[in-house]
This record gives sequence, C-alpha cells and structure tokens, in this order.
Amino acid sequence: MQRSNRSILVAFLIAIFAVIGANAGGPLQMWNAEQRIPYRWDVTSPVQVYTDIGPFEIIPAPNVPIPNEVADGVVAFALNQWTDVPTSSFQAQVAGDFASIGLPDINGTNAALVVGAENSGGITVVYDADARIMRDFFGVSSSVLGIASPEWADESTGTITEGWVVINAQQRWVGDDLLKSYAGVFTHELGHSFNLAHSQTNGAIAFYNDARGPATCTNLPYNAASITTNDIETMYPFISPRPTSGSGLAQSTVDQADDMSAISDLYPAPGYPASKGSIKGKIVRSNGRTGITGVNVIARNVDNPFADAVSAMSGDWVRVPSNDDGSFELTGLTPGARYALYTDGIVQGGFPTAQPLFIPSPEEFYNGASESNDALTDNRCAAEPITVTAGGPVEADIELNGVKGAPRFIPLAPGAVPTAVSTDGKTVGGSVSNGPVFKWTETDGFEVVGNGPAGQAAMSRNGMYFADQTATAQGPIASRLEYGTGTWQPLPPLSVTPPAIVGCSGQVSSSWGVANNGAVTGMSWIDTNGPTAGGCFGKPFVWTPEAGSVPLPMPVNGRSGRANNMSADASTIVGWVDQTSNTNRQGAIWQNGTLIHLNTPALFVGEAYNTTPDGSVVVGLNAGAQPRQAWRWTSAGGVQLLGRLYPFGEAGGAAISDDGKIIAGLAGSTSRFTSDVSARKPFLWTSQLGMIDLEQFLIGQGTFFEGFFLNTAVSMSGDGRTWAGVGFGLRGATGYVIKLDKINVCHAPPGNPNKAGTINIPFGADAMNDHLAHGDTLGVCPGDYEY
Repeated sequence: MQRSNRSILVAFLIAIFAVIGANAGGPLQMWNAEQRIPYRWDVTSPVQVYTDIGPFEIIPAPNVPIPNEVADGVVAFALNQWTDVPTSSFQAQVAGDFASIGLPDINGTNAALVVGAENSGGITVVYDADARIMRDFFGVSSSVLGIASPEWADESTGTITEGWVVINAQQRWVGDDLLKSYAGVFTHELGHSFNLAHSQTNGAIAFYNDARGPATCTNLPYNAASITTNDIETMYPFISPRPTSGSGLAQSTVDQADDMSAISDLYPAPGYPASKGSIKGKIVRSNGRTGITGVNVIARNVDNPFADAVSAMSGDWVRVPSNDDGSFELTGLTPGARYALYTDGIVQGGFPTAQPLFIPSPEEFYNGASESNDALTDNRCAAEPITVTAGGPVEADIELNGVKGAPRFIPLAPGAVPTAVSTDGKTVGGSVSNGPVFKWTETDGFEVVGNGPAGQAAMSRNGMYFADQTATAQGPIASRLEYGTGTWQPLPPLSVTPPAIVGCSGQVSSSWGVANNGAVTGMSWIDTNGPTAGGCFGKPFVWTPEAGSVPLPMPVNGRSGRANNMSADASTIVGWVDQTSNTNRQGAIWQNGTLIHLNTPALFVGEAYNTTPDGSVVVGLNAGAQPRQAWRWTSAGGVQLLGRLYPFGEAGGAAISDDGKIIAGLAGSTSRFTSDVSARKPFLWTSQLGMIDLEQFLIGQGTFFEGFFLNTAVSMSGDGRTWAGVGFGLRGATGYVIKLDKINVCHAPPGNPNKAGTINIPFGADAMNDHLAHGDTLGVCPGDYEY
C-alpha cells in the first residue's frame, strides 16, 4: 500500500539556560483529536535508528575529540532506557549509520538532507560537531543542546514513519569524555522524536524552587522536605549537563513515574493501563460549568511524593483550539497507594495544547466532598487523598476557586500589547511584539488585521478603523485600515515649504489615534535644516479623506510635537508639544483646529494622552518636570491634578470612561508608557476614591492573578467596565483585559456595623461613591475568604 505521508514537523528545543516548548506528559502531536489518537510509531518491530558518520565534535588541537563510537554508544544506551520501561511496548535499536541509508556526514551546509527531506524512514541522529546546524540552519543560539521531532507520518493511519534528532556537540562539558553527563540530552531528545512532550512534576522544584504543592500551602499531606537531581524527570524542559554538579546523568535514565507513564500511554504494553491505578477527571472553571484546557495537574503518592508522581495537562489529548474540554487522566499509579491531586502553574516552557497563558485561579488540592468553586467555603490547601486500585480509574474533578462577583482577569497572548477598547467593551485592539495589528474579542479570540511593522497600533472606538505603520521605500509610514477591507492605506506625510527631507529616525510618520469616521492623527518626521544638518523634528498632524495630511498648530518657538489620540468625531485631538526654550513635553489640545497650550508659568502640564469621545474631558501625565502627577482637564475647570501613588516617581492618566468619572493609568518611577517597568503599577481614580492601587483593589475583590504583575492600564470601555493594559507574567510581557461588570462591597447596614456582609453592586463611579459615602468599604468583608 502506498503511504500518504505528510510532514508533522514540530521542533522542540532545550538549552542550558533557555527552554522552548513544554507540556505535562502526553503527546506532542495528535493525529485524530476527536477520537484522542496521537501520532505513533509502529513498534511491532524495533524502530530503526541511524547515527551520523561525521565527527561527533570539532575542537581545536591539541584537545582530543570524542569519537563517534562513544556517541553511538550513548544513543544505544538512551534507546534502551525507553525500550526497557516494563509497562510500555515501545522498542527501538541502532540499525546502522548514515552511510547504510545513503546519507553523507550532516553539517550546517547540508542539514536539509535530513530536516525537511523524506529519506528511508526511521530516526536519524545528527551530531552537530561545530554548532553550525543550530546557528546557520535552524537560526537559534549555539547554546541550544538539541532539537528533535517526529517529522513524517502516514496520514491514513497516523503512523510516524520518520523523525530526527540533532545533538549539539559543542555544549558538552570538558572532562565529560564518556558523555555520561551529556547522556540526558540524548535520552530527552530521542523522547521527542517518539512524539513525547515534556513532563512537569519535580523539575520546577529542583531547578526553580517551585512550591512542592499548591503555592503558599504549608500543611502538605506528604513529606516534601528533600528533593535531589535523581527525582528530576527525563522529559522536564530544562537540563544541566555539568559533570558532578549537573542533572544530565540523572536525567539520562527513564525511571521516574511521569516519564514511564507518558511513554506507556503512547505505546502501552499488554494489560496497561489496567494493571496500574489511574485518576480521571476534569478541570472546571470557577463558573462551575466550563472546562479549561492547559492546566497542569499533578498526583503525588503521599508516602513517596517525588519518585511516584505523575502529571498531565488538561485537554492534552484533545488539542482543539479554544476548546473547553478540560479533561485529564493520570495513569501508571501504584495500586493501593493514596495520592494527593492538585493543580500546578507551569514555571518554565510553553505548551502544544490550546492552552491558557494564565490559570485564573490559585493552585489548589482536590478536596473530596468539599471540592467546589467557591473560595469562601473550599479551603484550597485542604487535600482529600485518593486511593487508587488496578483497573478502572477513580474520577475526581477539580473546580477552580473563585469569589462570586469578583472582576474577571483575562491575560492575552505573550507579546500582545493592547492600545484601545471599543466603546461597547466587546473589542480590544493592539499589536503583537511590534508585529501584526490584532483585534481581540472574548468570543472569537485573536484576529490579525495587519502585517506590521506596527508602531503605536490604534483602533477607533467603534472598532471599525485601525491605524498603524506600513513599510515603504522611504521607511515606515502612517497608515489606516477600514475593518473588513483587508487593505492598508498609506497616508501621505506632511508637505512643507520649502521642501523638507522626510524619513528622519528611519521613519516617515506614525499613527497614534483614529476616529470613528476614519480620521487619523499622529506624528510626521521633518528635517527642517536639510539632509546634512541633522535637524529632525516631529510634527503633529491629522489626516482626513477630504483634506489629506494637515499639520496641527504649534506654539510660538514650537520645536516638536505629536498627536496621541483623538475624540470619536475627530473634533478634539490631544498630545504634546515642546519649545526651544523648554524641551519637556507639554500638554496640548487641538479643538476644531485651534491649539490649547496647557503649560503655564504657574503650572507645568505634561502630555495629554486620552480624551472622552466628545472631547469634554482630557487626561494625561507629567514627565520630566514637577509636579509629576496625573491630571484631568475640562474646559470649565481647567487642569485638576489627580495625585500619584508614591512620593517618588510620577503618575499619568491614560484610560477614561465616556463620562470622564473613571480614570486609570500608571504610577511609578518611570517617565514613559513604554519605559523600564521599575516600581510601576496601574491606578484607578474616581472623585470619591481618589487615586488607589488597581492591583490591591482587584485583590480585595477576590480577583486572582498571582504570578502576573500589572504594569499599566491603557484604555477602557465607555461605561468603564472593560479595561485593557499591559503586565508581566512568567512568559514575559503581555496584555490583559479586566471585566468589571460588578464588584464586591463590604456593606454595613446603617446603625448595625457588626452586621456587615459582602454584597455585589454594578461597577461605576456613582454606585461606588454612594456606598463609600455611607461607610461601606470596597472589597470582600475581612475574614470572608483567603486565597
């Protein structure tokens, strides 16, 4: 029968100090997700493995390189580790070298003969003797230890037919002449070529001092006082091949329950998994109904918590994008043993599942009959051990804890930087790591609406227009897109008299704001002194279909300026200007084309950042000069200083509700919205509250985002109930969305302060002000819950 092969390539990398790709047990690639069938090798006979014929490593004289025979022996050793797992039917053997299948020595110049090319089947193990395959072919750091993947499969059966492993010889340590400490890299990477993902049980504890149970829980149901390198699973996404002090030797053997159950799940021996115990269940969101995919689950034997521990990722055998499956199954458990089951956040690595980037609930134990989604009644640190028996699985669902009425925290994808929220709160717009512009909704997730290079990607309040930059021969130029057309329209830069050189600082112009009618505002770069004088200045402009790009008025002795944003109808534009005599950014408002210069001799007013849809209220920040406070401006009342959270640093308003009563932004020690994140936090302001720390406000509400640090709030919906901002999680900078439909208030009935209880009210300045005025406090009443 002719094979219907196709590439299923997935490259998984590990390095000493950098890790890419992780999962908790389970397969890398699924063949039939609906029926939960992964890709597998045919192991009715041993999988054939072929080794490189070139030198294992290239090192300068007089050092003696390790001969291929030693490396080939380590390959055979690693294969035996997987083959000898008693509950697995997997088997593989070294069948020959590359010459036996017609391949030459593989190096950085000809690696495409193996990677991307279909050969004679089996697994090819390449020795990257000088790290040029890593650097020149894959384009990764030469510190990467290895890369491996199953690559070709018979699509009619899901049978893997070919795979490869690349071992970077240049990273083996001096003195490790028999590759004993480097053997862990071989065993690990060969595991990937069998279609194994990473494991997540003990490695994070050993390498990162992660909690030995749910974070901050101290009264664990097992003795977890000590852990050694021998407890680290082979497929953990981190390895240190240092002789004597590293983990490479320990991770070269397949003797941890997590690794053995993972290979056995893929390639079960006769009678498995029925010969062992198992736990089967589902991770359910705090709404009590919807499953959540991508949550790491660990079961630890209370009498042997490290050696007998198995992990799984909820939904890892389904792998449907944006699914709410949430199911998991932990196999290979010791019959008769008792296991503590809990959710665990991933410290290092990504996932091949359709995963959440942040678990919106604290880590918690399964709590038996007391298990629930209510953080007020379910003690997350209380464990009910599960006794397993051979045969059918024990069923145990974990409901993630939540506090009723608490605002919802939703992290976005890594690198996603939101800049705008639509008036109705349904749409968030922004850009991903200076790349494509995106549109996000809670229902549909991410949609790419532009190809970059993104600058300050903007979205209109009605979600119909986006502003960005388009690459041209001159440099990036301001552009806009009407949603649904798919075509970006470059906007002509300003023309000046006499003619100016355009394209200073590598840019022509940049978009910063877009109105509901498609008008765009921003900055155009002008060289007013000619091409050799270096006189590059930014000039604020507004573009409309009728008038094209038009400069905005500047003050006397105006030097540079930029328009940051605009009202919904484009009648009010806000931003900053500076002058030759004062180069600090000074607040500027252009109403119907007329400049309102906010800076006065009596009060320095920094740049304006946002405005209400009708232009009646403007907010901004002070940077570079006192008083370094956030401010609010109205035509009737002028500038009102809003304060700052800390006696040091500064504060700036960035997000504002349509009525101007709710304001948010940043407060800290930095001077720009895109600067260093030192001591920066977002704030919430209303006239009654004043300026408060948004993080502490959310924590008091019962909103959970441990391990995620809020950095700034950048935009909000018209009613102030949907916010977008930027923060930092375990995987770096990313955006977030907060839904504040309702909030918790500790309500004290008049005359009965001892009868205080938590109630839920709609979020809004007027509702909060009313409750604060008669003595209520924001948040859950003290003692009602503790995460």
